[in-house]
Amino acid sequence: MTSDIERNPAMTELEKSLGASHTVRAGNHIYVSGQLPTDSSGELITTERLDHHFDRALSNVVAAVEAAGGTANQIVATHMFLTRFPDEEEFVGICDSHRSKFGDGDRPTGTMVYV
Repeated sequence: MTSDIERNPAMTELEKSLGASHTVRAGNHIYVSGQLPTDSSGELITTERLDHHFDRALSNVVAAVEAAGGTANQIVATHMFLTRFPDEEEFVGICDSHRSKFGDGDRPTGTMVYV
């Protein structure tokens, strides 16, 4: 096994209970575990709005990448798994949040899957 792999442990008690690393850096690549809509203390946010959940979870992705030494503009793909389909206002909010995290420059690909 190569020595250029750095595993960063889970940050919150909830993440620790899931049994995965928060991030793994392998060479120039950073892999981020799925993120939940948690606040800075690790508590799930209480709103029912999907766009607010997405915005918080995406903020956590960006923070995880930055903690591992990367930047938001180096994120190449996002994957969203939704348990209910967003209404029109939530969908617009999700798109606005995705756009705001990466600006008008090179944005990552985005996939939204309703499960």
